Amino acid sequence: MSENNTAEIAKNFTPATPPLEKKIGGKLLPEEIQEKTQALFNLLVHKVEVKIDIERQTEYSIKKTGKKGEEQYTKKEKLGPNKVAELDIQAKLDLVKKGDLRGAVTYVSGEDVKTRTLAQNLKDLRETEQKISDLTKEPQVVEQYAKFRRDRIDKLRQAKEASDGQMAIRQLQLQQEKMARNIFLGKRQYSPGERRILDENNSLIQAINNRVAELKKDPEVFDLSRTRQLQEYQKGLKRDRFAETPSRSRFIDAVRTHWSQGKKVLLTGATGGGKTELLLHASRSLFNEEAEKLTGHELMTNYEVYGKTKGGVEKGKVTLMFGAAPFIKALQRNVPFIFDEINVVPNKILMRLKTDLNARVGQELTIQEDSDQKISVGDKFAIGATENVKSEKHVEREKLDPALVRMFEPLIIDYFPPEELYDIMLASMMDVTGGVKLSVKDANDTLKSLCDATEWVQKAFLGQTIQTGGDQILEARGQGSIRKPATLQDAVLDPGKALDMLVGWEDADKSGLTFREFLNQRIVAFINNENYPEEDRYYLTEIFALQGFLKGVKVSELRLAGLDQATLDAWSGFDGKRYVPRTNYITAEVVAKLDPYGIQKRPVAVEASDLLDEGEIVEEIEEEDIKAEEAAQKAAQTRAANKVSPSKPVVGTKVGVGIGTGGLSPDAKFKIDALDIQYDPKSLSSFGEKIYEGYTKELVEIAESEPTAIPVILDRLNVILDTAEKPNYYKMVTFSEFVLRFSHLLPGNKPALLEMGKILNKMQSGYTGTDSYYVNKINSNIRSVREIIMGRAT
Repeated sequence: MSENNTAEIAKNFTPATPPLEKKIGGKLLPEEIQEKTQALFNLLVHKVEVKIDIERQTEYSIKKTGKKGEEQYTKKEKLGPNKVAELDIQAKLDLVKKGDLRGAVTYVSGEDVKTRTLAQNLKDLRETEQKISDLTKEPQVVEQYAKFRRDRIDKLRQAKEASDGQMAIRQLQLQQEKMARNIFLGKRQYSPGERRILDENNSLIQAINNRVAELKKDPEVFDLSRTRQLQEYQKGLKRDRFAETPSRSRFIDAVRTHWSQGKKVLLTGATGGGKTELLLHASRSLFNEEAEKLTGHELMTNYEVYGKTKGGVEKGKVTLMFGAAPFIKALQRNVPFIFDEINVVPNKILMRLKTDLNARVGQELTIQEDSDQKISVGDKFAIGATENVKSEKHVEREKLDPALVRMFEPLIIDYFPPEELYDIMLASMMDVTGGVKLSVKDANDTLKSLCDATEWVQKAFLGQTIQTGGDQILEARGQGSIRKPATLQDAVLDPGKALDMLVGWEDADKSGLTFREFLNQRIVAFINNENYPEEDRYYLTEIFALQGFLKGVKVSELRLAGLDQATLDAWSGFDGKRYVPRTNYITAEVVAKLDPYGIQKRPVAVEASDLLDEGEIVEEIEEEDIKAEEAAQKAAQTRAANKVSPSKPVVGTKVGVGIGTGGLSPDAKFKIDALDIQYDPKSLSSFGEKIYEGYTKELVEIAESEPTAIPVILDRLNVILDTAEKPNYYKMVTFSEFVLRFSHLLPGNKPALLEMGKILNKMQSGYTGTDSYYVNKINSNIRSVREIIMGRAT
């Protein structure tokens, strides 16, 4: 191998179609094939990444070759898992140009900035290969994978390179913070060598940023990078219930900078802002240690801070021993100490702690509670604290003594911006393929509305004015003449609570609820919390209703005095109808394009077809039995009329006729001709699965506006099913919804109805024999169409 860089190594390890194992698996459901194919693809790509890392860790050296003295990376020696070669700045910049963004940073300072060790990579590789072996025992998965991998490898590798670049920059910044910590501990200034490293790091960061920007000019790479970012958020939520979004990264950097300089940090801000999690995360990233945490309360004693002597068993004998509390444990373990809710603790306890908090690295502290034993302050010991400032909302808080306040560097932590909360919610709902179980409309509108409502609740809790549109504000009750803003006394919706509102959505979807109806249930439960004063519950109701929630909710469900149904319906814009999405799943490709706040700097504008939403089924909501009975009678009269005088067949047309028949109106012919230019009926197979969505939708819309085109549309539906690639179950659900929509337009002539029956038989083929939710949905739509056909036939 002549060059050790990402492109060269990847040529040897590109995940080709895996060999089929001898053991043959059983028949899988369509959704199982899709999930396992995606898992196999992810594992094979991961295997490539691990092998590239192993190559980097076992064979790299640099030498000048050729007439022009160009640099090449050649095999020289096997390095141990912790031995890292050192390259000059030009070699590192060359690695960035060659796509080895993370490798360039790995070379920077050996032990201090290395990523994974060789031993870890080898273990990872063995586990990955075993999982791949298990999946390749399924022939259907291997077959599907062969189709799946086309045109994906290069884009995925580039997206990984862009993600590696962001990780590399974070590593360089972390290295600089650790360097600052060492300089502080040494009580000295930066040396010339350290200043050179800082300059080199800045050059590397600039080069990496330029490389990442260049990669992301490709829209597909941009989207794949965004998918990886959302997946990182999801991993953080699962691991620590913490996602390192841009705003959180800035706060963490500030904490680490203060700690690197030996300063103590006091995080302030509203409740639920994630202050404690920030400090814990900063400890993990800067020191690679889990901090010791102590939560304050009004009755706290010194024993809870330092510890006390208690009975125990040592070497098989019952004896008295000292039980260390969190502050002493932090010193013993040499990790940061985090004092949560510090201003709830009586000042007399804190003043005892003041002297010890001021101890410097290397000093000894005397533990009175442990018979005056002494303990040294280690190099990883740091202090972080949180407080909710004493106010009318936090009357139980103590005002910290000025002498204590001067010890800390204050940092105000705000709530998540709504666009970041949106990304976190989206990430929490992603499945293994990167898709989300929502309609595009719900993702763009409903989920965004939940984030906006969360922001309004937080603003009202903080006493800030909420602009509800134009110059309108959310006003306090009875204060409209003076435009006093509404405020919340106790109720607040923090990010964790907002995320919890999404839990249980998939079960609700299976029970027939729409996403907005499901959220309405969670919102009503939140509003009805009797721990909130009634004024708070009234404003919460107004906030959520103005954001489009609570439509169709009875005011009696909210247990609020002074609110009538008409006011609630006016706030929410309820029109007496129920809107049901036609499909309830978004693929990873579309999820990556979701940007309701318009903050993603995508290289090209999102085409309308990229975020094509299939629309909604509108159902009238009948609130009284009398109305329901009237509707039933009206429907019966309509059916009776159709039996006597069925819909007239289209004059001059027959099922299966093509374009050019005399039955087509000029407008219908023009629309069909225009659509055939875009989708040639003779070449539908070349469009793949997507033909079941956009093309079918346009056909149905033509039929709705031009009834003379109905026979041609029947012909096209047959062509789709006969020639286009068989769709996955998501797209067949979409197709079946369009067919159901089209069936309402069918004339009463038997040839048309018989042709529709043939279409239904083709649709049902391959989507039976399982209790899958999507298969049931497909068959339910087919049954509905059959009922319409039978009604027309009679």
